[in-house]
Amino acid sequence: MVEKFSGELTDGVQLSAANGAAGNGEPSDEYDLESLRLKQDFDEIVGAQAVLATVAVRKPGAQEWFRVHPDSSWRLETTLLQLKEDRESYLVAPSLRAELWDEILPIILYTAVSRQGEPFLWPVRLPKSDGKTDKYMETDLAAAKVAETKWVRRYWVPEVKSHKILAAKNLLDEPAWPEVGFKELLKIAFKDRFIKDLDHPVLKKLRGEG
Repeated sequence: MVEKFSGELTDGVQLSAANGAAGNGEPSDEYDLESLRLKQDFDEIVGAQAVLATVAVRKPGAQEWFRVHPDSSWRLETTLLQLKEDRESYLVAPSLRAELWDEILPIILYTAVSRQGEPFLWPVRLPKSDGKTDKYMETDLAAAKVAETKWVRRYWVPEVKSHKILAAKNLLDEPAWPEVGFKELLKIAFKDRFIKDLDHPVLKKLRGEG
């Protein structure tokens, strides 16, 4: 004779009435929206860390508030070859500067950051060997100096054919600088745009060879 199963385990745990049933007697919902919803602290749960994949080499936008890193180790006086039609800037190896002097510009690369926390490298022209400056160069150097301690906007005023510098009075928060150092920013910014020899495709293009 087979005894009828009572539905209770020997340790006192009650079995569910049906497969997948919840402890309260209600069927569990595998499509429960709250359990499936991605929480706002997802990054903390999985231990995720943002990776800086791109660093733009550009001027600040006309409507953009920005800051410049005050530490001189976060800037570099160097030379760039700028292709205006492609809006691209190329870092030039020191060994090629004499050969390409008529094509390149001496500049200072400032580490800057926007209000949104986007880091970028701002190239500001420096005088060539003759030491001559112009109002555009002087205005940018002045803007960079002010931006070391204040949030700044730099925008073009057609009437005077020059940029105007506006320093914010009420933006008192400090900028969020990238965790990586300046050298790493430089590597990311110019990873595909570093001219190291005369056979570089950009130089061939300028010579009419490709």
